[in-house]
Amino acid sequence: EQIHPHRHEELTNYFEIMYNGIPVMVEHNGGTMLRIDRILSTDPAHFLQESVQPGQSIPLFEMLNN
Repeated sequence: EQIHPHRHEELTNYFEIMYNGIPVMVEHNGGTMLRIDRILSTDPAHFLQESVQPGQSIPLFEMLNN
């Protein structure tokens, strides 16, 4: 029995990326933006950076140019 079953379709839009040198999990909504879902780093200083807070949007083209 699964307590929190996940459908595979719900998870396919999530990706681990490096953004500004910080590992984050992002969600791609199918448009031109990625949304930061969570910070994957273990460095406490990374959680203080406003540019990588959960909910922040990242232009997809910015990631393609890195």
